[in-house]
Parts: sequence; structure tokens; C-alpha cells
Amino acid sequence: MSEYFRACLKKEYYGVYPTSIKFRSSLKNTIYEALKRRQWKETEGEDFDFNWSEKNYFASDSDVPFHSLTPQQHVNHFPNNYELTRKDMMYKNLKLFKKELERDKRYEEAKSYDFFPLTFHMPSEFTMFVDEYKHSPGTIWIMKPAGKAQGKGIFLVTSLNQLYKWKNSLKGGEENAIDETYVCQRYIYNPLLLGGKKFDMRVYALVTCYNPLTAYLYRTGFCRFTSFKYSLNPEDLNNNQIHLTNVAVQKQSATYDKQIGGKWYFRELKTYLMGRYNEEQVNSMFDGIQNIIIKCFYAVQSVIAKDRHCFELYGYDILIDENLKPWLIEINSNASLTASTERDAQTKIKMLDDLLTIVDLEKIMTGNEDQVGGWDIICRGTPIKMNNNCMYKTRLGSFNNREKQLKQLAKQTATRLANLYMQKKKGVSGNNNYSSNISSSASSNKDVKRYNNNRNYSNVNKPYQSKRDK
Repeated sequence: MSEYFRACLKKEYYGVYPTSIKFRSSLKNTIYEALKRRQWKETEGEDFDFNWSEKNYFASDSDVPFHSLTPQQHVNHFPNNYELTRKDMMYKNLKLFKKELERDKRYEEAKSYDFFPLTFHMPSEFTMFVDEYKHSPGTIWIMKPAGKAQGKGIFLVTSLNQLYKWKNSLKGGEENAIDETYVCQRYIYNPLLLGGKKFDMRVYALVTCYNPLTAYLYRTGFCRFTSFKYSLNPEDLNNNQIHLTNVAVQKQSATYDKQIGGKWYFRELKTYLMGRYNEEQVNSMFDGIQNIIIKCFYAVQSVIAKDRHCFELYGYDILIDENLKPWLIEINSNASLTASTERDAQTKIKMLDDLLTIVDLEKIMTGNEDQVGGWDIICRGTPIKMNNNCMYKTRLGSFNNREKQLKQLAKQTATRLANLYMQKKKGVSGNNNYSSNISSSASSNKDVKRYNNNRNYSNVNKPYQSKRDK
């Protein structure tokens, strides 16, 4: 359980006490630290209550039946999450959904799905690509392996000869079947540059249920910068450290800054942009990013396998062009949780801790919270709209009031659980008369207030130190 809640809740208020929860994790990075902070117990067996795995628990080679989990078990991937997180499947589903909208004559809505570049599936749509290329000679294209990450296998294409050579160099030559799938995208040649360098945005989104769609957006994310200034000169097109923002690629550069990790956080980006563009443009850009995220979830809502044991943390990669238009590049199901700096580590640990509060293995939340730490609900069946009096349409990139919000939420939760506890203790049912409920509520509120006065938050902001660091 989050330290903020432990500072407020009595043991008897817990639905499930933290130390009785067993977790399993195949990763030993920030998620492992977040899990240990909650006082859960680690296990390596199948008796887990919570499993965080880089590999999908339901993968075809894992021999795990689809509905094999016990009622209390939770895993961090939906069974067929690849429908959104494999590059080829993501674009296929987005294009299919857009066509469905057009068939239903929902043209304005279909038009709003203009946030991904023209994309071809390779090699199956090679002929279609050749036709498109001939209609737009001189266009730069980018080739990406559909199932790989960290920038592996990516290269830019400026001529058909390059693709013919690529096709012939693959297994068996042109006449035989090619066993590796790629996507070929129109390259976004006019990215917004900061300091002359290209960057993209890593945005965190969480889905706890697809039916009804229940999605959250984390206020804080980061921009990943290239090490070299952007250039489209022919001699620079083969330099991935100019064109790819992946940390795994940039870390190989001699100019990579290990102190800051080549990153800016959204609050810094938003402040910078507000000084260069008008407020409406900047707010529209961030709102556009949130809309992209929701639209992607709707595009796969009907095909994602529904399982109440599952949730998914998505890492959206968004590129901003010089007109402040956001473009979807890809979506990651195994968003890197390895930290490059101490600030990066603390940001990710806090984000994950709040995610675990939402998943709620301790059974203390209502599930109707609009904000949990840095996570804001953006869809609960239908998209959540901001208050009409608010100048923003999204809280993405706004001030992250995480600590203040968690302290307040913890106290409210303690009060609510104390009421329930006192009612149960006194044998008062929820259907009893109004005066009985008032009496019980007043008594429990005093009980919580006395308890909270004896608690403090002096330790909740101290940096976490694992046993391995001591």
C-alpha cells in the first residue's frame, strides 16, 4: 500500500492487509522498487496475487490457459495486447476502425483519425507502396521491424532501389517468402525542434478495463532528445542518432549527457512552449495528445480480450511537428521502466506506485476516484470532460499535485473506511434510518480525526532505499 495511506489507515480498515499480498516480477528496476515500497511479499511461485512481467503472461508459448487465474490474481497485460502494441497491428486496427466510421457515415469522426502517418505493411503491401512512391517521388520513408523495440532494425528510405535491395537481402531472396514483418511509414520531415534537435514525447496511459472503457492518463511524462542537431542532408540520413530518439540509440553517442539523460519533463516543455506560442495553441496540442490516446483505445475496444484480472500500462510515443500537431509513432506495452537518472527513477517509481493504488489489491478504493496521485481519469465508459470553467481540456503537462492529492485522498479514504468499520462493528446496516447513520458517521469521524492527529507524513517523502542499496 502507498505510504500515504499507511499513514492514515488503521489495520482493521484494510480489505486485504499489505503484507499478505504476494507479488512476482520478472523486472528488477523501478517497478520492483515500487512493489517493495508497498510492503508486499515477493514470491517466485504461482501463488502470486500480482504478477508484473515483461513477457505477456498469456503468451502463446507460456502454456497458461486463458482463464486460469484465481479471483484475486492480477497480471499487467491483456491476453492479446499486441493488437495495439505491435506496430503492424496498431496501424491495421486504426485503419480498419477509420474505415468502419466512414462506412457508418461518421465522416467527421473518421477524419479525426488523421494522427498517424501513411503506413504500409511490408512485404505484403510492397506493390501498393511502390505505386504510392511513384506518385510522390522524393518522399522520405522510414522502415521499422514490427516486433522489435529500442530502435533496432530501423532505417530511412529515399529510393526504391534501397527497398528492392532490402527485399532481396532477406531470407532466400525475392522469390521466397519473407519471414520478418516491417511497417513502412511516410517520414515526418518537419518535426518541432528544440535547440535544433528532434524529440518525441513518452506519455503514460493506463487501462484497467475495456468494457466499459476505463482509462487514466499520467500528468508527468518526458521528452527524449537526439544527441545531434536535426538534418536531412543525404550524408546524415543513415545516422540514427539524428533521427531516432530511443534512449538505447542515444546512449551510444559520445555526446550523450548521462546527468540529465537527454530528457525534458512535460512541465518544462509546456513552460517553454508557452513562451514561444500562444496559450490556445499549446493547450490544443496537449489536448490533441489525450484525444489520440482515447481514440486508439476505442479502435481496439472490440478486439481486445476482456479479462477482469488484467490491466495495461501503455507508453505512447508522440512526435510534435513544427505546426504543433501531435503524431502517433507507436505504442509500447513494455514501456521502459529502467531509469537513466535519479530523477527519472523517482518519477517512474511514483507513477507506478499510483498505478498500483488504482489496481487496488488492498481493497480500499471505491473505483470512482477521478484522480489518484498523478493519474487522472480520462474515460469511464465515455470520455471525461473537464469542468467548463477550466481553461484546460486536459491535465497532461500541468502541475503534478501528487503529494497533496494523495494526502487528501488518504484521509478521505480513512474516514470512509472508518464509517464502514464502525457500522459493521455496531451492527448498523446501510439500510438503517438516517439518524443512526448520522450518529455512526459522527462517531467514526471523531475516531479518524483522533487517529490522524497522532500520525504524520514525516517519512513519506524520503528517498526509497532498498536492502540492496544499504
